[in-house]
Amino acid sequence: MLNDAKIKAAKPKAKRYTLHDAEGLFLAVEPWGRKYWLLRYTLNGKTRRMSLGKYPAVGLAAARDLAGKERAKLASPAPSDPITDRRLDALRRREITSGTFEDVAQRWMARQVWAEGNRTRNERLIGKANRAIGARPLADLTAREIVTAVLPCAEKGSIETAWRMFRLIRAVVRYGRALLDIHYDAADAALVLLRELMPEHVTRHRAAITEPAKLADLLRGIWAYQGTPAVRAALRLAPMLFVRPGELRHAKWSQIDFERAEWVYPVSKQRRKHIEAGRVRMAHVPLAIQALEVLRELQEHTGNGEYMFPSARGRDRPMSDNAVLTALRALGIPKEVMSGHGFRATAKTNLKQTLGFPDELIEYQLSHLTADKYGEAYDRATFEPQRRVMMQRWADWLTELREGNPQTNVLPFRAPA
Repeated sequence: MLNDAKIKAAKPKAKRYTLHDAEGLFLAVEPWGRKYWLLRYTLNGKTRRMSLGKYPAVGLAAARDLAGKERAKLASPAPSDPITDRRLDALRRREITSGTFEDVAQRWMARQVWAEGNRTRNERLIGKANRAIGARPLADLTAREIVTAVLPCAEKGSIETAWRMFRLIRAVVRYGRALLDIHYDAADAALVLLRELMPEHVTRHRAAITEPAKLADLLRGIWAYQGTPAVRAALRLAPMLFVRPGELRHAKWSQIDFERAEWVYPVSKQRRKHIEAGRVRMAHVPLAIQALEVLRELQEHTGNGEYMFPSARGRDRPMSDNAVLTALRALGIPKEVMSGHGFRATAKTNLKQTLGFPDELIEYQLSHLTADKYGEAYDRATFEPQRRVMMQRWADWLTELREGNPQTNVLPFRAPA
């Protein structure tokens, strides 16, 4: 074993050499005179060496104490690699300047990939959380403090917003726990309290007009709308294509194939997780004759830009997510009667109930996840011919409805000639 006299007497040599102490602890001596401590250990069948500091800054007693602590960790039932742990600690120190909730939340949000509308909403909710608990060190944050931050939203009747805010707080807490090595999960404890204290949430579906007679009035109003070309076109395409509002307003001219009569756009990473177990990367929307007519008319106004529906503030970004909603309100349609997302419910209801198309075909066009999660791994059907028939028949029915002569007879699975 080593002692202070032996360590001081160790002189540099032409090559680095080590002096053994005990239980894997060594002193390394470099040719230029530097001395430092090494601990040799074996984990998962592999032998590694880690540095414990330079001598004389770390003396013999301190080196033995450090080595003992690392050996104790390695002897635990679920040991981790000390070198990996040290690297993670260094990353944490570089990444987190302070351990407050606000500091961790900022770094967590910087890593998220959100759509524009979701980012604005989530930043607003995180801002509310920061005003309540932002200055609190994450290691000291309690479940009651989280509950106190969330409950005001629920007390105002915004139950869904309150739960959304809590989910964001919980994500930040879990991210911070990993970075700061915090063992207590305040968010899990808060969840138990919130389930007891939060008023019961009543699910409200997005407003949608599904009755053919009322839908006919809406369509006539849409075709009479005298707004900007982009908003007018978006309003006319919304019931025909029944895609999500965000997908419609982000549409680009490069995604439209007039010859094949289809719109193909990439599925976002977040939605890809929920569509066919991540298989689908591109969404295909067959374009009926009526949709192509609207697009060709719109092309004269916005075809020289990137976005089909550019913002009024600049052609380098898409229109606001409130543009179609504002147009509906201008037509005298209140929010409790029809929403932008409601066109999907309108299509689903009438394609199935009025026109008789099979649910599987409609769900595929809506890009919904099927119920059989195991079958998805093997079912690669796209139903393209049938969906083309369906989308053309849907556009025809909307036209007939608007002109006052709706027909409901349909042969869903007849492929186009």
